[in-house]
Amino acid sequence: MVARALGNRGAENGALTLIRAYGFVPFVAVTLAATWVLGNRRRASVAWILLFVMLAGLAATKNEGIGPWTANSTKGFWPQEDSVEQGEIRDALRLIPADAGVSANDFMVPHLSERPQIYTFPNPRRSSYYGPGGKNLKGNEAAVEYLIVKVDQFNDNDRAPFDQIRTSGEFEVIYDKDPLYVLHRTPT
Repeated sequence: MVARALGNRGAENGALTLIRAYGFVPFVAVTLAATWVLGNRRRASVAWILLFVMLAGLAATKNEGIGPWTANSTKGFWPQEDSVEQGEIRDALRLIPADAGVSANDFMVPHLSERPQIYTFPNPRRSSYYGPGGKNLKGNEAAVEYLIVKVDQFNDNDRAPFDQIRTSGEFEVIYDKDPLYVLHRTPT
């Protein structure tokens, strides 16, 4: 009931998500402690002050805070609800078989890490991300069967190899929801 009053957005059927439930632990603890103090009539003024500070904090952070009751609880790097973009990325990742070699954006590499060959795009086509000094290390281009990239994060140096690959005929586009693409190597 308290969670609903404070804006339990995103929970299905009124249930608290795990993150929201743990976010309310301090709120519940302070409320119980203050109630106990008031019930025992010891230091009642401290309990009232504690409750007032807690409620003032809740009110003050509703629009700009980081708690589960705030407007910001669904934003940020780890939002509590999936965006449309996250669903599209999941759909695209499902197209890549478990035994395929892949080149992908850096944020997708961990999700593909069990593949036999995994590269951070534009590797292995162009040596990149091998540490300072521009080491000229190259992987096996033929091992890359799939390419999954989000091109809106590319700079000009990374966009050029992608455009070249896409138009070369070496790969076919099997998923195209701009800016997210999955390309599959065409059989030779």
